[in-house]
Amino acid sequence: MTPAQAPAGAPPQSRRWRLLALGLALLVAVAPPASAAEELSVSASFHVSPIAVALELSASTVRVGQSVTARVTATNLGNETVRSVTLSLRFEPVGLVQKGATSSRLNQLKAGRSAEVSFKICGAAVGSYLVLAQAELDGSTIESPARLLVVTEGRNAKC
Repeated sequence: MTPAQAPAGAPPQSRRWRLLALGLALLVAVAPPASAAEELSVSASFHVSPIAVALELSASTVRVGQSVTARVTATNLGNETVRSVTLSLRFEPVGLVQKGATSSRLNQLKAGRSAEVSFKICGAAVGSYLVLAQAELDGSTIESPARLLVVTEGRNAKC
């Protein structure tokens, strides 16, 4: 595994850290050698979100026309209250249809606390689909690990 590769189940933040480390290593590797009279410095900045997002599906397999509940949990791992967190789902819309609200806004989430929101997804076409939960905070998007939803043949073809 190269430094830029993260294990398949690693959260996106882990991959970002590995990419940042690889970028800094490459910058140092290609920089001209410093003479005694010159100094070399490297600086970087990054934003770490205090929000963690988890997704649970009420079932991993449904028939066409059946719905599944997607439960999204946002946890504030920071030590300050965060405000205006928007939770939603992300998936290929070709074979799945979201019923009801497509997002939910949390006005505030206190430090160390979690909030849970549920969404309904209906299987519209046979296939296997990845579903992710996401939280938007201060212009950043934090995603949950993906869950697989399999849609099989069913009698009721409408969502």
